[in-house]
Amino acid sequence: QYSALKHQLETLTAQELQARKEQDYNQFLYDELVAANLSAPQEDEADEQVQLESEAELLNHTEQLQEAFTAIVQNCDNDDDGIIARLTKAKADLAHIQSYQADLPEIAMRMDSTIIELRDIISSIQQINNNLDYSPQRLQYITDRLDLIYRLEKKHATNSITQLIAIRDNLKSTLEAQQSLTEQISATMEEVDNAFKQLQATADLLTQCRLEAASYIETSILPILTDLGMRESQIQVRLTPSSDYGNMGHDDIQILFNANRGGELKPLHKAASGGELSRLMLAIKVICNQVNTQTAPTQQSDYRKSLIFDEIDTGVSGDISVAVGKMMRQMNYGCQVIAITHLPQIAAKADQHFKVSKAIDATANRTISTMSPLTTDQRINEIAVMLSSNPPTAAAIQIAHELMN
Repeated sequence: QYSALKHQLETLTAQELQARKEQDYNQFLYDELVAANLSAPQEDEADEQVQLESEAELLNHTEQLQEAFTAIVQNCDNDDDGIIARLTKAKADLAHIQSYQADLPEIAMRMDSTIIELRDIISSIQQINNNLDYSPQRLQYITDRLDLIYRLEKKHATNSITQLIAIRDNLKSTLEAQQSLTEQISATMEEVDNAFKQLQATADLLTQCRLEAASYIETSILPILTDLGMRESQIQVRLTPSSDYGNMGHDDIQILFNANRGGELKPLHKAASGGELSRLMLAIKVICNQVNTQTAPTQQSDYRKSLIFDEIDTGVSGDISVAVGKMMRQMNYGCQVIAITHLPQIAAKADQHFKVSKAIDATANRTISTMSPLTTDQRINEIAVMLSSNPPTAAAIQIAHELMN
């Protein structure tokens, strides 16, 4: 949990570092867009840029428009020579003759409507012309405003105010996320501290248990080693704090050993021979088994543990091998002990024997290994073979009987 939280904190810290590098620039971009005071267009309404561009176009051509409107009014509404005056005279001429032709009254009415429509058009043009108000200050404001919008669009590689507003909102979210990241780091740091305290407490408890176990091993193993012919042996389990916490706690563990009186305690792999290592391993297994079986099993399901010794008798012979065999037999309380051995003194202590042998399958051109259970007579015979030769001597068979009993 501590490692996972620490990794999470490192990831968040790296993200915050990158965010801080970008924060000032993002803040500048956001402030610039906020200062621009951009607003999204209402429904069915052109955005500010389109409106300003239209107004600028109008202001830039105000004088041209006014001249055109004045000419139009003069052409249409000149008292003597305008279009309306001419149509009015034409209408009067038509009135004199309309009684002579059935279609002429309708034409006179259409002409009258045309004059009315034309007068209305002239009125609208005059109203538009009167409303034209050229303002250099307004034009300058629009020019400056459009320059700002164009500059922001170019900077952000976009072409509309709506997109600029979206960029502004994204920058706001990014800045808020940076603030949230800082708060998340603070919370994670607290979790890391709490996890480390739990880690320390658990590791300290484990160290205390190990110190007690080390003392127990140092005291309990000496009588066993004495039985195994290592009367002058010394052993010490040394615990030192490791440089960091790991899956095995906060301890570096070293077993120091000396097999001879007056010798120097050295690390086990430097001080023990092959035979001594075998007996030490057996002694440690005996101690562990004693601890595990201090409480008698209450159900058959408790007898499930198996100990497997693969030639643990390396370098052992004579009386010591007898002691090893007895000790292994004593260990089978509450568990199953399986031993692979070439020593008859050890093999004789077993309750049941299997013989492992190899044969060549000529047909398949390969070697086959087999394992066969042995009867009582076969067990005696095989132990006798281990003692002498194949076939065994009578003396070897007699010794085999004695060893098994």
